[in-house]
Amino acid sequence: MAIFIKNRDGSADGLRKKAKRQGWLSLGYGIYCEPDDDARALVFSNWQDIVHTVFPDAIVSHRTAISLRPEKDTIFLTRPISAYRNYKVGPLTISVTPGDVQIATRPIGKDLQASGDARAWLENLSASRRRGAVPRAIGQEALEAELDKVMARRGETYLNAIRQEANAIAPQLKLEDEARRLDAIIGALCATRPHSGVLKSDRAIARANRQPFDAHIVSCFDGLVRALSEHDLPALNVQLDRQSWRYQAFIESYFSNYIEGTQFALSEAEAIVFERQVDESRHADSHDILAVYDIAVDVDEMITTPSAPDEFRQLLSRRHAFLMHDRPDKRPGQWKEKANQAGNIIFAAPETVNGTLTQGLERYLDLPPGFARAVFMHFIVTQVHPFDDGNGRLARLFLSAELVNAEESKIVIPNVKRDDYITGLRLANRDEDFRTMLKVMTQLYRYTAALPWRDYDGLISTLRAHRAFDSPDDGLIRFSRAMKTILDRGPEEN
Repeated sequence: MAIFIKNRDGSADGLRKKAKRQGWLSLGYGIYCEPDDDARALVFSNWQDIVHTVFPDAIVSHRTAISLRPEKDTIFLTRPISAYRNYKVGPLTISVTPGDVQIATRPIGKDLQASGDARAWLENLSASRRRGAVPRAIGQEALEAELDKVMARRGETYLNAIRQEANAIAPQLKLEDEARRLDAIIGALCATRPHSGVLKSDRAIARANRQPFDAHIVSCFDGLVRALSEHDLPALNVQLDRQSWRYQAFIESYFSNYIEGTQFALSEAEAIVFERQVDESRHADSHDILAVYDIAVDVDEMITTPSAPDEFRQLLSRRHAFLMHDRPDKRPGQWKEKANQAGNIIFAAPETVNGTLTQGLERYLDLPPGFARAVFMHFIVTQVHPFDDGNGRLARLFLSAELVNAEESKIVIPNVKRDDYITGLRLANRDEDFRTMLKVMTQLYRYTAALPWRDYDGLISTLRAHRAFDSPDDGLIRFSRAMKTILDRGPEEN
């Protein structure tokens, strides 16, 4: 695929003649593509070159100065002309506003200018009559979200510097009213002025209250709430005696630590847990196994769930401090101070941890107890990742506590399902696609309930036969077949 633009790929006259010989499709204004090409994709990927060529006297402005991409097939420019105009280049609408193009601009790309931050913020607070599929200004709520992102990334000092610039350029752009609104919004965001009656978005109000939250993760929370509302699953109640409870807590700890890379032979882990024989050559790893087990086997701990934000934070901190007490370098019980990530998944920034936890808990409390709350609580902890390390094991303990509190079966995640489990979390964060995560959780919920927890030897034999202890590469197909057989039989036959 190729697009041909006058003055970039040849003179207007030369391209017109070549287009006639080659049978190219004219998109207007000396721009062509081959008839079988995807004109929309070509125009959108080359929109900056098109603007520079067709309107060399223009700057990118209003909402396009912030997004730097077409929205609903439209981009917005400002030119030194006398009236508003719309132009069409193939499927792209170019909406032009009359105005000065010399004030407060910044370069984008090689040859194009756009409104600088101060000017763009003023433009996007201006009243804009819709002249097509999309208004040229994003409006106050969306701008508050942009300002929140800038504040998180660059701090209050930068925000205040841009506010001063906006006040200075507003008279030249005839945007004095917008400058007064922007001044009030930034003051409220920085908590130097009251926000009541000023801020419109929950995100900005949370920032003003010194509880900023991660908007992407909160959007994922809302998506998971919707997915769970459509996920009908009967509660699975399992009664365990004291010994069965201990066996389940051990298997839970063994598998949970495997997910994080702490791997022992089963016999070694049994000695660590049941005989309290710590492997001194792997002191911290041994205590990781013991710590997860000691929380999972504690009935009082497993029936404790949060009902308020402060209680939630205290519970997280206390359980984490216990989990990581033999890893002092991981700052047990203390919130992270540096951003953390897993691959290309970035978790909540340190300054948004409290606010994002609060947003998550509010949604969690609206869900029914049991599976729905358990999966949601697990998702809160994995996505916020509030501590330097140990977040995964902590999340799975919170998952178990929700289920035990509702008198439902726990969910254990065998070694062989590690990759499916992580893939489900990744898709949920990256694409807000919860299908894989809910499928894995549902299967393992039913599978865990069907295991013979009362007979330890029989339990281990069953897990081995199912290849549950294998790596995902070695045992997944065999495990999936075994799991399907168990689930097809139903709980009353297992």
